[in-house]
Amino acid sequence: MSEDMITPPSRAMPDSDRYRPPAGQEHIVVEIDAIGYPGEVLGRNGGRVHVVFVRDGGRYRRWVDACAVRAVP
Repeated sequence: MSEDMITPPSRAMPDSDRYRPPAGQEHIVVEIDAIGYPGEVLGRNGGRVHVVFVRDGGRYRRWVDACAVRAVP
C-alpha cells in the first residue's frame, strides 16, 4: 500500500466541535452514512461516535465510525 493511500487519524476523525449540540439542544441531529438513517449523537470515543436512531418503530444505539456521520443543517 502506498503512503498516499493511508489517511492519518487526524484527518480521518472530524474536529471535536463537530458533535457539540447548539445551545438549548440536548443532542445534535446527524445523517449516519453507515446505517442510512438520521440519528442523534450520544457521545464520542476517539474515532467512534455513539448514535441513536429510530427504525421500524424501534430505537437503536450503535457505535459507528466518526467519518460516517455528518451533521444535518
